[in-house]
Amino acid sequence: MKNTLTRIASLALVGISVILSGCGGGGSDSNSGGGGGLSNNACESLGLQPRIINGTECTTTNSPVVRISILFNDGSGASCSGTMLTQTHVLSAGHCFPPEVRSAFITANGRTIDGVRYFRHPGYSATNQALFRDVAILQLGANADLPTVPLLVSSSSASGDTIKIFGFGLDENGQAGVLKSGEMRVNAVTTDHLITSFNGDGSNTCSGDSGGPALLNGPNGLGIVGITSSGFLTECGTGDTSLFANTQSAEYLQFIRDTVPQAAVL
Repeated sequence: MKNTLTRIASLALVGISVILSGCGGGGSDSNSGGGGGLSNNACESLGLQPRIINGTECTTTNSPVVRISILFNDGSGASCSGTMLTQTHVLSAGHCFPPEVRSAFITANGRTIDGVRYFRHPGYSATNQALFRDVAILQLGANADLPTVPLLVSSSSASGDTIKIFGFGLDENGQAGVLKSGEMRVNAVTTDHLITSFNGDGSNTCSGDSGGPALLNGPNGLGIVGITSSGFLTECGTGDTSLFANTQSAEYLQFIRDTVPQAAVL
């Protein structure tokens, strides 16, 4: 399958996943950016077990983070990641669903579940610097019978927070198609984005599976604060900047809640 997104530096669409700076290693689980390193393993935060000792590959059984396979009108395909908001609604990135999409489906617990409709934010736009209002919802034709993840609204993300990231795309070995996790530290928060930099500590997003979640521990539990959107360096290495659509921003949150009013919030 081809990638749906490229890094912003390449001026094309790209998928995002997790590229790791190493295998395993302990890190701080707190939201504070002060003290302690970042972990390469966030599997257990969603109740998933690591499949590799001291690694970051998570089991996909009963995972709320799913792989979305996409077929375009020209017969080509791509894949993105997404997060279950309800049993029939998957939160993902807007750039994963251009008008050329013919069909999409998820694979979970050995089942293939077709999407019947998708909703992309009507204000979605792209520049050579970033993607804006990069959010979409895939509606499934059957219940997925998977755990869901709430939207975090009770506290705001801020510079210094540690977010947990998940995706199915390329890792540091050029392999894709397995669910991996890690942590990143937020450098800045704008109306549109959570902005992170990769300095070799923790993990980074990379080409493969856009649409995966950025999760944050709030006062009432773990919730979604962002959607993997874009980055700048094609090799995703040290010095890269990655952007996440800010789902706590009023315009983004309103779109999600209008489209999926039954989505849980914290």
